[in-house]
Amino acid sequence: MCADSRSEAEQATAVPFATAFERAEFEPIAKAPDCEYCGDARRSMAFAPFFDAVYCLSLREQPHRTAAITDLLHRLGLCGNVTFMRPSRAKHVARGIWKNHQAMARHAIYRGCRKALMLEDDAYIGVGHDRLQVVLQKAMARLPQDWQGLYLGHMPLQAYPIGGRLLRARSGAAHAYIASERLLSWLAETEPTDPEVPVCRTIGRTLDGALANLPGMYAVFPMVATQRFMGDYCYDPNFDERGRKRKLTDRMRYRTFMICKLMRTSEVLAVLFAPWHWLTLEYFRRRSGLAFQRAARAIIRASNGFDEEYYLRTYPDIRECGRLPIEHYINDGVREGRRPNSNAAPLAPQQRARGPRSMDMLFRALLRLGPRSADSR
Repeated sequence: MCADSRSEAEQATAVPFATAFERAEFEPIAKAPDCEYCGDARRSMAFAPFFDAVYCLSLREQPHRTAAITDLLHRLGLCGNVTFMRPSRAKHVARGIWKNHQAMARHAIYRGCRKALMLEDDAYIGVGHDRLQVVLQKAMARLPQDWQGLYLGHMPLQAYPIGGRLLRARSGAAHAYIASERLLSWLAETEPTDPEVPVCRTIGRTLDGALANLPGMYAVFPMVATQRFMGDYCYDPNFDERGRKRKLTDRMRYRTFMICKLMRTSEVLAVLFAPWHWLTLEYFRRRSGLAFQRAARAIIRASNGFDEEYYLRTYPDIRECGRLPIEHYINDGVREGRRPNSNAAPLAPQQRARGPRSMDMLFRALLRLGPRSADSR
């Protein structure tokens, strides 16, 4: 298990970002008097060979979801070393989710963990304590030395078997995965939504999209974790946050069904096309996101550089919206005529109205890359 007994000085020098997270947002799991695992140290250590700690992301605005995942963790016997991260809902959802996973990874490294099970509070693991141990043992025994992450549940874009219980996968829906030491370091050090981070265009500029482009990502087969609808307005297929009925063209109407009902179906389809995925997975993984990177660099070069402090000082609304300044400039700032630095002249209105002749509009036309909202968990 994680080494929490180090001195404060040792902890402060363990990682350079030791003070980069709000420790007040982390809290241990609530004990359950009727839990057969809470009072049995031997049984609570049953998952020690697979991960050092369990982290669960659950917003303070959604206590019902915290209670549901707490009950699940007690039922599975995962309650021995669980830490909840309880942040408030972020203004920019995609970046907020990514930053929360980053904070959990930093916290795990700070405590000395080498592997951690990362969960979101809408995860549902449909097997029991003993069965979960067997599945993890068989899957992790087949993992190569350079593995980064192991999905317990996922929405595969591409996948193929490399053993009886293991898939090589490019997937979305990072709601339940085991992060290796390599992946913990990557999460801790990578700036969320940074345009320099290649992401899968199909998924979007989210943590899920970034993980899909990493090498060494695997999944247990068949999956043991799915996502469930917990009554949050962001998932409600019929009504939005204002109680208005969603239109037939609103993608959120179908998103809940796809994520909560079609995960296993997508897994079956991915395995059926396994020969094609075996041939093409690495090719598409390496190419995915490179066009976005090249276009983003071209925009910055054309702007003679980007000054983040100037951008935030000149446009305070960017600080309020919670987005990464350079990501906002590349995706929206150019189109809106915002200045990237004090020496740059804003585009004239007629230049911005020309559409395809504007670098930003050409960039969007080529990549079809508008801002995409991720799930608010």
